[in-house]
Amino acid sequence: SKFWSTIWHRNVTIPRLQDLHQQIDTQQWRLPFPMEDWVPTVEDFTAAAQRNAGSAAGCDGWTGAEMAAMPTEVFDTFLALVRRWSAKGTWPKVWNDIRQVHLRKNPGFGPVYAKDLRPIAVLSIWYRSLISALTRNPLLQTWLLGVAPRACHEIGRAHV
Repeated sequence: SKFWSTIWHRNVTIPRLQDLHQQIDTQQWRLPFPMEDWVPTVEDFTAAAQRNAGSAAGCDGWTGAEMAAMPTEVFDTFLALVRRWSAKGTWPKVWNDIRQVHLRKNPGFGPVYAKDLRPIAVLSIWYRSLISALTRNPLLQTWLLGVAPRACHEIGRAHV
């Protein structure tokens, strides 16, 4: 207890971390979403489903191949459901389920160190396709760059 209290209660000042906490405390990053109808078009959603054709099944059991083979009418019906769920603020419970698996970075058998594993989050293919279609919208991309703290989207710079 004596040793760990020196770790737990140490005075650590990291200016960048303080800036990020300030943004969170003031909710500076919470700007209203600019799109009244944020739901992707059937064409955009269909394209996202096609891109996921080779992807694995999600927690709900649907595979990317099954989804990619569906007719456009299914996607139109799904997007109508998304609008209803959005209006009610109620989403499918399976979208709360995320499974994480850890795959070896290099082939082999037996125990490995955590650094030699790649964590993969597995979500519903319907959710993944919806978010994929949504995040390809240029208006959403511009909005995200404006509202998300720079630490969330800067590449190539270390933040400590």
